[in-house]
Amino acid sequence: MAELLGRLVLEADVHVLLSMRDDFLLHCQRFEALQPIFSELTPLGPPLGMALRRALVQPAALCGYQIEHEDLLSELLSEVDGERGALPLVAFTMSRLWEMRDREEGLLTRAAYLEIGGVGGALARHAEATMEAIGDDRRALVRELFRNLVTAQGTRAVRDVPDLLSVFAEHQQEAAHDVLKALVNARLLTSYEVRGEGSEPRRQVEIIHESLLRTWPRLIRWQTQDADALQFRDELRQAASGWVEHGRPEDRLWTGSSFRELTLWRERYEGGLAAAEEEFATASGRVAQRRRRRRRQVVGAGLVSLAMMAAVLAGLWRSAVAARADAETQARRAEASRLFTLGQLAPDRSSALAHAIASLELEDRPEVRVFAITCLERGPTLSRIPGPGQAHAVEFSPDGRLLAIGYGNGKVEIWSDKGSQLLSIEAQQGMTQTIRFSPDGGRFVTAGKEDPLVRLWSLSDGDFVRSFNGGDSYSVRIALTNDWQSMLTGAFRSIDSDMRLRSWNVATGAFRELGVARSTVRTSFNAELEIAAVSQGGRIEIVSLADDRTTPARLVGELPAAVVSTDLSADGNLLGAVDQEGTLRLWSLDRPGAPARIVGVTPEVPPRSPIVFDRRGSRIALGSYVMKPRVWGLTGPPNAEPLVLDEVSRSHAIAYHPTNAWLATAESQGAMLWTPGQTYPDVLHSHEGRIFGIAFSPDGRWLASSGDDGLLRLWPLSAEVGPSVLIVRHERIQILYEPRWTADSSTVVCGGNQGRTLVVTVNNGETTLLEGLPDQVFVTAVDPSGRHVAGSGFGNSEEGRKVHVWDLKSGHRTVLDDGGDHRKVRLDFTATDQLLAVGGGVARLWDLSTATNTVILNEVADAVLSRDGRLALVVTPAGEVKIVDFDRNTSISIPALSTEGVLTGAFDPAGS
Repeated sequence: MAELLGRLVLEADVHVLLSMRDDFLLHCQRFEALQPIFSELTPLGPPLGMALRRALVQPAALCGYQIEHEDLLSELLSEVDGERGALPLVAFTMSRLWEMRDREEGLLTRAAYLEIGGVGGALARHAEATMEAIGDDRRALVRELFRNLVTAQGTRAVRDVPDLLSVFAEHQQEAAHDVLKALVNARLLTSYEVRGEGSEPRRQVEIIHESLLRTWPRLIRWQTQDADALQFRDELRQAASGWVEHGRPEDRLWTGSSFRELTLWRERYEGGLAAAEEEFATASGRVAQRRRRRRRQVVGAGLVSLAMMAAVLAGLWRSAVAARADAETQARRAEASRLFTLGQLAPDRSSALAHAIASLELEDRPEVRVFAITCLERGPTLSRIPGPGQAHAVEFSPDGRLLAIGYGNGKVEIWSDKGSQLLSIEAQQGMTQTIRFSPDGGRFVTAGKEDPLVRLWSLSDGDFVRSFNGGDSYSVRIALTNDWQSMLTGAFRSIDSDMRLRSWNVATGAFRELGVARSTVRTSFNAELEIAAVSQGGRIEIVSLADDRTTPARLVGELPAAVVSTDLSADGNLLGAVDQEGTLRLWSLDRPGAPARIVGVTPEVPPRSPIVFDRRGSRIALGSYVMKPRVWGLTGPPNAEPLVLDEVSRSHAIAYHPTNAWLATAESQGAMLWTPGQTYPDVLHSHEGRIFGIAFSPDGRWLASSGDDGLLRLWPLSAEVGPSVLIVRHERIQILYEPRWTADSSTVVCGGNQGRTLVVTVNNGETTLLEGLPDQVFVTAVDPSGRHVAGSGFGNSEEGRKVHVWDLKSGHRTVLDDGGDHRKVRLDFTATDQLLAVGGGVARLWDLSTATNTVILNEVADAVLSRDGRLALVVTPAGEVKIVDFDRNTSISIPALSTEGVLTGAFDPAGS
């Protein structure tokens, strides 16, 4: 037939019109005789729209017949609109209408259309005819196919052909395939190919038309009988599909009640399952069986004896507790991770630290610890207390449980340490600049600007108690004794006027005039109002406030610039002052005549910039309305940089908590609470270039640093050691390497460039220059007495690889040559003035009197001495450790500590 068709087209000049299913077209390529005509093939798709309308109307018209009404034609077309098999559906219907045509009128009538049941009725009759043709022996196969092509909601389902056929047993699949083909050929089902992007084409099948579901009685009956089963079948199909798509994980299988329902359903369900569904059900059964087996094993074990049963029950209880604990742990870990992420995204350091701490409370993770430590090292954290405007005063109660904040509008707020606001009052007519609590915390006084009155308030209810008239209204300052028996007020008429001083009895309200002070005078008082620090210009004096006032003023110092602010420590022993040039100085008043210590230097400081000691006199803080607050430590290195509270731009007032745990600052929108009591690194700005070495002195009083700027800096680690850094420089040395201390901390030795070594005496800064090596002196050592200094170079030359030992007392130099071709990596003197040298993988002990050496160990990574120089710890790359006792001339070997090797080691300070 294929050969005939090909020859008709090519040789007989005959036009051939073929009508076939689109999915059969590609199969024509298998016939060689049809190959030549494929180049001129004109495919005609199924008629749609107007073409389909003409396909209905014109054949009837050619035979002299018409469709009765236009709306009948529209109704017929609307029933097949959008269907893949529209033309066969219409053909079924039109053939039945033709058989029932009105021959007298020449019409295809609506009555006939209604009698056949429309498109669906025609299709249903055709379906029954097809069933008769298939035969009763295959009716079950037909039902199973339709069962899998109808959803539980009574709609059509689209299925892949292989998946559809997989519901049948293997011996039934060939017959099922024939039945499926018959149903497709009969146009009860439609089959087509679907091409997915990047995947092989798949053949799918579905019911030809929704009307078949509504009008074919047999199919309706089947649906009714399978209604309950189909709902569960859809759920099973979805579960199996999700299981396959996710890689068949066990946690997606049905267990428990879901699996029991599946078992009961399969007992009632007459149909088959697709391959994926069968695998899903089988896998669920295996899991259920495995669980049942576990339960049987547990029960069997429990029946062995009462003791075993108790043990098993205890074990189960522990497992439950562990599972619950594990679930809680997982939840904590998830929450900890969330908090850590929020901390990393936080806009400020304090919020970041708060999230990090909250995360650590749930789970201790190294990366969160590092993050938290980094936040802490960058500076104090803060807590914000928002307010109605610019704050100008802050003060803690004596017990530290309350914080008072005064604002520019005269308002005062009292906050508890629990974070709640206890009180808010209109305390002053103008700006509130000062607040002081009574010793018992039950009362407080307020004073300020543009209001001559100092007011006393009850804390419990905020009631006004009494007022004290300072005398002038521009501004009133106050100071009270610790016992609140006396109060000192200083009142200004204007910003340039003198200050009127009055002393008050707080209990009675009586006062006495103390006179006036110049407007340029700055004052601060000790806790008992016994003395005052008075400054005018750059002159600072201590004045007694005793009633007899016979003690003369004591001059503390005269500064080159005008004093901006002063403060006395709580015990009255320390006086701090900052001048307009930004220099902060500190005096110890219990040591008359002692020079001032320069604590730090900041940018220029404007007037009314407060400085405040903490309650122990261990820190001093500087606030200003033009720069960020700064805090200096007074017990650490004198030259350390201040701690800058960098999360705010300015501060009008500062107050320390009684325990020093908090520092409060008055800011533009309320108050800030900082935590300066924690330990922060002291930052020492020193070398202009790289730092090559740092070393603490054995007595812990000094820190030596050296670098490529040729400077050796000796930093005092407390104010008692010295007021400032000792900087040593020799004009013939441009680079200094790692510093080495003598055992008594009196001398520092540093190797340098051009074969020179610098020796520095700490107490007087005297230097000695040692020469003799051809290149840079990379490693050095100094004996405990400070008499002998050893040095060796980079090893760029033969002479540079030798060890040079200088006798500082005699000036004699000894050269030690071991004949090696590697530079030395370590030099150290023992307690008996022998020299330990490590280089080229060999540890040697030199006798300086004979210039001979003894090899301690070969293949050495490093060797270090104990602090007293009596023991040596020698390690090898293989991880072996040898401890040499020079006093006893003995050694102890320790087996390998690590399979990855050991690079170095260290003794504890006691050498034990």
